Amino acid sequence: MSLPEVIAHSNRQKVVAVAQELVNGRIGVLEAARQINAFRGDRVALDEFDPDFVTFLAIDSETDDLPLGDARCHWAPDALAQKDLEIARRDELYRSQALEAASHLIARFAREKAPESAYM
Repeated sequence: MSLPEVIAHSNRQKVVAVAQELVNGRIGVLEAARQINAFRGDRVALDEFDPDFVTFLAIDSETDDLPLGDARCHWAPDALAQKDLEIARRDELYRSQALEAASHLIARFAREKAPESAYM
């Protein structure tokens, strides 16, 4: 297999890991959407409009103004408290469709066999 195929497989397994974190309740919908959206398209060797990935693209796009992760340390506590309410509301709003898409991604890629290394 070629190196791009090996990288795409590795990236798909990273997507599966994030999807599992979401399904298991260890990360929120918005955080999962940001992480999964980062792998959309060529990074996983799929059409950039793959329906399961588009779900996360849409969620990420609709919530990209909300502070998550390291960006939170740059916000004033009172403003962050307001954004946290919005984060919770959006998390609940998008939860069912995100869980469905995450389940599809897990089903599609979790048992995928790793390609042979390009250097073997």
